[in-house]
Amino acid sequence: RILHEVERNVYIFNGGSGFFVNTLIFDSEEGLILIDTQMEDENNEILIKLLKEKFPNKDIHSFIISHAHLDHFIGLSFFRDAFGEFEIVGIEGEKKHMMESMDTLWPTYERLSEKSNLEKTDKHYPTKEIKHDYAFQFYDKSAHVEIVDANESWTSLIVYLPESETVYVGDMYWGDIVIEPEIGATVLGWSRELHNVLEKKITTVIPGHAPFLFTRENLQTFVDNIDKLVATGRHLIDKGIDKEAFVKYD
Repeated sequence: RILHEVERNVYIFNGGSGFFVNTLIFDSEEGLILIDTQMEDENNEILIKLLKEKFPNKDIHSFIISHAHLDHFIGLSFFRDAFGEFEIVGIEGEKKHMMESMDTLWPTYERLSEKSNLEKTDKHYPTKEIKHDYAFQFYDKSAHVEIVDANESWTSLIVYLPESETVYVGDMYWGDIVIEPEIGATVLGWSRELHNVLEKKITTVIPGHAPFLFTRENLQTFVDNIDKLVATGRHLIDKGIDKEAFVKYD
């Protein structure tokens, strides 16, 4: 578990273990800009230690929450304790989904962080809600934060680095198709937004989970597989398959 330098002034920390969440770190003149926390307490504590060692004279300027799933924001309390107050950026109107995710994923969090002293009340919601895309500078480069309707259940942010043709896609892609009905997802919206992502010039894809990076070709293959899933689903529905058989269909 180290800070992996993706490019100049851009780092990734992957916690490994159960969730393999990726946290992005941007070194800027204003301070550190982070995207998504870790799920496990231990990983958040390790990341904080690494940041203080790597950037001893810098505070956190802002923390961006890519989407409303607990594993991407539960660690905010640790960073507030370690660095003091900072701006928390999230998507306008997503607080309700964050609260729902807290209820859904809290048992998993407790299992992965058995010694945790956090309570459900120890949560932080965005201090700045955005409803439009925006960009931030880090030295001579820029990062574009874009809102995508990943599906009708929750909205997400992606971060695009035009100079290096790198994109962070959060939970929209991490190497395989995983559909979690209790968390909420719609395959049609997923496919639509990933096609939009592929319209960009992309060389490197940073997933929300996974201890390695992907390429444009990897993402294209994934989208092709989703499109096949959509086509198969439509075919089965047209044939009159019932819900139970549809869910069990291989």
